[in-house]
Amino acid sequence: MDGARGAATGASGDTAVDDDLWSAVGDPTRRRMLDLLLSEGSGTATSLSEHLPVTRQAVAKHLAVLDRVGLVHASTAGRERHYRVDEHQLARAVAQLTEVGAAWDARMQRIKRIAERIQRAGERKENRAGNPAEQPARSEPQERQERSE
Repeated sequence: MDGARGAATGASGDTAVDDDLWSAVGDPTRRRMLDLLLSEGSGTATSLSEHLPVTRQAVAKHLAVLDRVGLVHASTAGRERHYRVDEHQLARAVAQLTEVGAAWDARMQRIKRIAERIQRAGERKENRAGNPAEQPARSEPQERQERSE
């Protein structure tokens, strides 16, 4: 685990899964902020707050989280800080998402195959139960006992 960013080695070993990065992009307001910054090229807490249902102070806190994980970088111009998306770090996040998605797709396929085998086994069992020719012969005392129960 990388203490600075909470990274753990991914399944393929080449892309580390970064928990802090995932936590940062897990918030819908921060994802919307990234969208706005990508479409506008850059923005300030004030300009972003005009497009979001949160205060400027809340936007500033969200930007601090994004900055801490490296998804945005700030440059100071006068009294304002202009934020831009770090496209390399964003590409890293996309790569992680793709890798995790592929791993979950493979897991779901394995679960589907297991469920289908169980279903087929159950259907075969039902078919045998419904076909008297495939049932083992019962003795006359067994049949009398079943009728009396």
